[in-house]
Amino acid sequence: MKPWLLVFLLVYPCSLRLLAQAPAATGSWSRHLAAAQGLELQGDRVRAEAEFRLAAAEAQRNGSESAAYANVLDRMGVFYDDIGNFAEAERCLSRSLAIWRNLLGTQHVAIARVINRLAALYLETSQVGKAERLDLESWIHLVETNDPQSRDLIPLLENFGTLQSLRGQFPESDRLYQRALDLVTERGASQSAEHAVVLNDLGVACIRSKRYDAAIEPLTAALEIWKQIQGPDGRNTGMTSHSLAIAYEATGRFDEAERLLKHALSIAEKFFGSTSLRTASVLETYARLLRDRKRKPEARRMEARVRQIVEEGGPSLPSRQVIDVTELSLRGR
Repeated sequence: MKPWLLVFLLVYPCSLRLLAQAPAATGSWSRHLAAAQGLELQGDRVRAEAEFRLAAAEAQRNGSESAAYANVLDRMGVFYDDIGNFAEAERCLSRSLAIWRNLLGTQHVAIARVINRLAALYLETSQVGKAERLDLESWIHLVETNDPQSRDLIPLLENFGTLQSLRGQFPESDRLYQRALDLVTERGASQSAEHAVVLNDLGVACIRSKRYDAAIEPLTAALEIWKQIQGPDGRNTGMTSHSLAIAYEATGRFDEAERLLKHALSIAEKFFGSTSLRTASVLETYARLLRDRKRKPEARRMEARVRQIVEEGGPSLPSRQVIDVTELSLRGR
């Protein structure tokens, strides 16, 4: 089966790292927003989305160009990105960015927060051209000059590192990730969610450059941090397990890869739903492993689920595009 999926190797747990950076919420819209975030953490996506929509309606009463509305759109974008509705995530984040630019100016350092979120979305869905137009390198210089202690600097370095890896500029990508890791250490943030994100994305960059053995160490370290922070069944625990399973599969450690994939699939179904494009990504990896292990009937069943999810998930994709994951999968290794 030819896999038609989004690229989900780029594990960006935006809600953990970035939601904490949003401005303090006030007003009735903030109560709906808090409720939505709590429901999302519980895995109740339907009620969470309803609360987000109520928050947006309340915030918009302050004006369609208000900071309140931009803030809600920003957080809604993270929610939709998390559950795999990438078209809606892009719409919310792009609108939020436009409002903030109108309110603060196009180069205000505070806008880096939304730039990071939009960049992560573009990179995960392989919209490299759109990511390039955000000019991440200039934003890194802007933040370093105006607010070198900003929490936005580390994710800017990560996003630019990911962009460079997608361009095939792997030495430059490694350099940027190392800068991000050095900043984590300098700021005393070792063993934090921020640290886990950098380690995870470094491991994914290694997979992208086919350095599978090198990917295992940072991914294993990231997984241990997520287990400490979220527990063995946390959302990001599952996402990093998926990435580590890909590295294990590539190096012939099939038993370990299958154990991780089985667990990652159960977590994905819990947090993203059985019909999410994110869940389809885990299924596609699992199906490939089963074929490698000559378990074709099981593989075919998973591949059928993948086809159904992708066919039904077209509207969730930016510009209704479905991106071939072949370049970043392990096919042809």
